[in-house]
Amino acid sequence: MKPSPGRRRLDRIAIGLSLAGFAMLLIPMRQDPGLQVVFNLAHVPGFALLALLWAEDLLARDWPRGRRLAVVASCGLLMAAATEGLQMLVPGRYADLGDMLRNVLGIALGMGVHGLWPGLLASRIGRD
Repeated sequence: MKPSPGRRRLDRIAIGLSLAGFAMLLIPMRQDPGLQVVFNLAHVPGFALLALLWAEDLLARDWPRGRRLAVVASCGLLMAAATEGLQMLVPGRYADLGDMLRNVLGIALGMGVHGLWPGLLASRIGRD
């Protein structure tokens, strides 16, 4: 069965933003305390958006709710851990437990929004 144009659009958005987010977390940074607060806070909405997009993409594929949420949580945690670990190799970046916790909070928020309003994005972005 060929995926609908709307579902392919949702796929592209989810994959594109995931790759962009991953890349942004690996960009070398200079130490600036004022900017650091902004970057730290950006983890929550960034990971929330990714988790919501992933869950909506899987909903558009008719995945059952439990499987959808388990996959999103697992992939989100793997991405969060991978980026924090890889940051040790990037100049001006370092692995931070606080960032990891903010990532997890973002994943939980994105999954919570999806749990309360499943189809929130899939019904809009995923339209044919």
